Parts: sequence; C-alpha cells; structure tokens
Amino acid sequence: MFTQSKSFSLPILFVLLHSFAAGAQPLVFEQGVDSYSGADDTTIFEENPDFSNGSSVNLFAGRTNNDEGTTFRRTLIRFDVSSIPGGSFVTAVEFRLSVAQSPGGGPNPTQQTLHPLLKDWNPGSVNGGARGAAAGQDDATWSSNLFGTETWAAGGGDFGPASATEEVAQSGTTATWTGAGLVADVQSWIDAPASNFGWILVGDETVLQTARSFRSSESFSGRPRLTVTLGSAPTSSVRNWELY
Repeated sequence: MFTQSKSFSLPILFVLLHSFAAGAQPLVFEQGVDSYSGADDTTIFEENPDFSNGSSVNLFAGRTNNDEGTTFRRTLIRFDVSSIPGGSFVTAVEFRLSVAQSPGGGPNPTQQTLHPLLKDWNPGSVNGGARGAAAGQDDATWSSNLFGTETWAAGGGDFGPASATEEVAQSGTTATWTGAGLVADVQSWIDAPASNFGWILVGDETVLQTARSFRSSESFSGRPRLTVTLGSAPTSSVRNWELY
C-alpha cells in the first residue's frame, strides 16, 4: 500500500512581460481645432536681439543674407499638453509645420532641428514681420527669455540636445518631425508639466540662405500641429505560484 508521508511545495516564478499597442489614441493639438488655444510661438532675431514677433502670421528659422549682413532666425514653439492625463504613455509624436516661403537661392532642401528649451518664455503680442519689432515686457527675444526680467544664459536661447532633424523643402510643402526624441520630450512634459518649455527650431546656420518661413499659430491656415499617440506602457508583473 502506498502512503504519502510527506507533502512538498515547488515555488515557480513566472515573469510576464506585456507590451500593448492596441487602443492607441492619436490626439491633435492645433490652434483653433476643437477649441484648442494652447499653442505659443514666436521668432527671435540675432541682428535685433531685443526684438520679438509673437503675433506674426509667420515664423522664421535658418540663416539669411539680407542687406544688414548674414543673420540667424530661430523659432520658439510650445503646445500645452496638460489635457493628457498624468500617467499616460506616449508611443508616437508628430510635429508639422507648413512652409510659407523659402529663399530663391541657397540649398534646397535644408536641415532644421528641434531642441527642447530649458527656460520659460513668453511669445508676447508684437507683430514685426520678417524682422520683428521692439519687444514688450517679458517677451522672448534673442537676448532674453523674458525681456526686461530674465536673460538666456547664451544668446539665441538655452536648449538641450537635438530631438529631431528634418529636411525642409521649398514654399508650399509641409515639414514633419518624428522620432524617439520627440516622444521623450512630450512624455517628460506629461510626467512633469512644469518642465514644458517647448522646442526651439534651429536651421542650418553654417550655410547662407537656409532660412525658411513657416505658418504660425496666428495664421489663417496651415498652423503648427502636434499629434500625440498614446498606448499602454510596457509593464511587468511577478507572480509566485506554489504547486502542492
């Protein structure tokens, strides 16, 4: 006769890794679309370091060659993404600009790079066209993130490493930036909303006539657009199962 004289347990460790892409939800942030009003943008000018341009219908980035000599333009842009719930997981980001004008000469296409800004700034209400106009109090300029209150550590903006680079063509085209760098930026803004200072767009400043004009959030059409796709974060769970 067989008698069970001893019971035993065998712990088994299962590590289950999940990665869910189903149910991804693209969210569109564009001034005036679905009552969205959280886009800020402006241009800063090297040759006029105390000028701003926050209400212009156009944005400018790159290197020019006008009658005042070679000058740089840079675009500052920020989207309020605070409507995205904390804890959301970003799987893809697309940033789009409509090219309004390109120089007759110079390289085509030309590279334009997005970098995360490291200080707060204000677009202001100045409309100075292609060269800007005298800044108001706390406007962003080449010299200052908040004119009259706080300056950049370095002229032209304080920003981090490149997040994405795109080849930008002539007027009438659309430039689109994507990639892991932009995903990381937007994810950081969701996780820490106070860190959302947006991006600075820097053109190729090593070559003449690389400047491009883009439609701004003040434009009647072709406004800057940010599309954020959300999904489920990769998760891991550990379960201890005992078999008796």
